[in-house]
Amino acid sequence: MAELGGALPVRIDFGVEGMTCAACSARITKILSRKPGIAEAEVNFATGLGRVQLHEGAEVGLREVAAWLEGAGFGLAGKPQRRKSGSELERTLGDTAASRPSSPAGEVDESRRREKQEQQALLALFVVGACITAVVAITEHGDQPGAGMLVLAAIGVLGSGWPFWKGAVLALRHGTATMDTLGAMGSGTAWAWSAYTILGGRGGDTWLHASTMLVSFILLGRALESRARGRAG
Repeated sequence: MAELGGALPVRIDFGVEGMTCAACSARITKILSRKPGIAEAEVNFATGLGRVQLHEGAEVGLREVAAWLEGAGFGLAGKPQRRKSGSELERTLGDTAASRPSSPAGEVDESRRREKQEQQALLALFVVGACITAVVAITEHGDQPGAGMLVLAAIGVLGSGWPFWKGAVLALRHGTATMDTLGAMGSGTAWAWSAYTILGGRGGDTWLHASTMLVSFILLGRALESRARGRAG
């Protein structure tokens, strides 16, 4: 740690949107650490928060951080904490509570409201996906499913699974792969093989129920994870 009488680096605290796993936070940390003017970077997946320490005199602000996050396929969440000068940090070095980024009550309430909405949306998509899975599974284990079941499964895979399909497309645009990519590839491959089998009249096994079931499990996991983060915060 620098001496109290010396120059201290400024710091920017911010929230990150779009992370789906710990690998995302590690990648963002690595990207930010390599940017000019950044002395140290840290991103926490569990809290969804990030922090960069800047070299003294570095011409880096919130706009640059937001651009770097967007370039990596993520976004800036909430209202970032303002830059702190060396003198401001000096006055808070001895006070642990003061040295932590604080949020006004209004911002905390808004963050909790967004988390609650996210949980409700994920649970709603899970219910839809689970219902579609039940219908498809019953049909698939009876007669050979037809085009109708293929369309219904597509609604479950692409409709209910839209959150991670969107994430997978964003990751692809930036030349990376995330947990969204795995979910999209798994459910998409199962559905595509089933479509090939049904539309080609080949009469082989189909995996429509597997494609929709995978989507449902992912959505349930996301909802539970969001709820756990809300309680931890």
